[in-house]
Amino acid sequence: MTYAEVVRRIARLMYVRHEFRWADPSLKRLTGDFIGSIEEPFTPIEGQASLLQNYPDLYNPFTTTEKILAYYREVHSTHQCTGYTAFPSPMLAARPEACPIFISPHDESFKFPFKKDSLWQSKDLQAVVG
Repeated sequence: MTYAEVVRRIARLMYVRHEFRWADPSLKRLTGDFIGSIEEPFTPIEGQASLLQNYPDLYNPFTTTEKILAYYREVHSTHQCTGYTAFPSPMLAARPEACPIFISPHDESFKFPFKKDSLWQSKDLQAVVG
């Protein structure tokens, strides 16, 4: 997946569009931090400020992410490296305060997200995609 595809997928899976809210407040922060982590290597001007300045900018993540993705053209053609594909950043996904997200590959880090993922979506059926 390209970086742009991942950002769009994050918004689609973690934001409850028909209720105009994030499935969990921690997911807005996680999304903002991931966008910040991809802005840095793709910023054409060294020292340029991030386009995403505040988490409230993600009140409507679809509009905000499309604006950011339009600015960074390379994110549409640059694929994530193999070690980065389980989640945008394993460090972001492993935050203890964050709602569980994607399951990591079957390696030594598998136990943490697997146990953390204890049917959290069953607590909020409106957040289940599809």
